[in-house]
Amino acid sequence: MLGLIIVVLATVFTSAVGLWLVATTTGPLDGDPKPVPPLGIGLAVGGVIIGVVGFVLSIVATAQGRGRGFGIAGIVVGVLAYPIIGVVSAGGLLYAWR
Repeated sequence: MLGLIIVVLATVFTSAVGLWLVATTTGPLDGDPKPVPPLGIGLAVGGVIIGVVGFVLSIVATAQGRGRGFGIAGIVVGVLAYPIIGVVSAGGLLYAWR
């Protein structure tokens, strides 16, 4: 269960950071983009690392038979996390281009 919780929280956190980074660094279509803040890069990398840790914990829980259902759910969320993060981050473009 711990792996599933970590993966879900990391997905939500990293999606929010990606949305913020895209929305704040992408300017209008005819303008220049702003530089990416170092804090944003650190938060995004930290979220990805924490997500991978949760993914590995879910795999271990499934392999050992401890919380197999939660482990499988953590694996599924972990696999779907990166497309979810990409779609939410791309949503930042809609905000930036309004």
